[in-house]
Amino acid sequence: MDHLKTKHGMQNICELPIHHCSRKRAPIALPVLASLLLAAISSPSQTSSVVKDANVYNRAVLLVGNDKLEIAIVKQGGSMLRIQIQGDPQGISPFGNPELVPSVPDNRKLNGPMVGHFVCVDGFGSPSKEEAAAGLAMHGEAYLQPWKLVSAEKQAGVATVKFTVDLPKLQETFARSVQIVDGENVIYIDSELTSDTAFDRTANWGEHPFLFSTLRGTREYRGRRLRRAFQDAYLSREYASGHALATITGFHLA
Repeated sequence: MDHLKTKHGMQNICELPIHHCSRKRAPIALPVLASLLLAAISSPSQTSSVVKDANVYNRAVLLVGNDKLEIAIVKQGGSMLRIQIQGDPQGISPFGNPELVPSVPDNRKLNGPMVGHFVCVDGFGSPSKEEAAAGLAMHGEAYLQPWKLVSAEKQAGVATVKFTVDLPKLQETFARSVQIVDGENVIYIDSELTSDTAFDRTANWGEHPFLFSTLRGTREYRGRRLRRAFQDAYLSREYASGHALATITGFHLA
């Protein structure tokens, strides 16, 4: 579920001068203080057990997984760069596996920040001349900015990882929560966009998958990949004629 809200649209907590809003700080009992300190000390270990630092396709990522899936989330831009089925010896990803096509030059393999599944906020497509002159890039700012890891925890078999990213040119903050449940091969995503401007404006938001060109690559790789993903009924004469998928034909995951 995605949400969009603006700070000016929310109820103001306090509109009085700041000295009228201050409250006297209550003393904290020693047992409570000890519990808070213990929670703060244990928090990093909880985070490290849920996410792991790694490098995928020359990008710094955080790995999040359960007994079914593993997701690689890029720290710079928040893209889901790779999704793999646990125990798959070939490590096939729906976004493509550049390492399986050595004939493609490295400079054509996942070049640039638009990789995997990334979010286009706030903007989709090319900016206007005025926006470009102000520094706005294609597809907005979120996929170009560093994403801050806010929390990572696992409770009752549910791993939840939360990120925020600041969009300085558009004066917005984007927050995203990624959840996976033990025993499920499903990724649950909840996102929220908050505007810091003093007025309402239209927001442009899109979810953008990028499929590496191995979908149209060598016959050997293409056949292996597509047989893993789609039913054989859709790999008929169109596949033999050089197309990656049968044209004007529906398909679904096997």
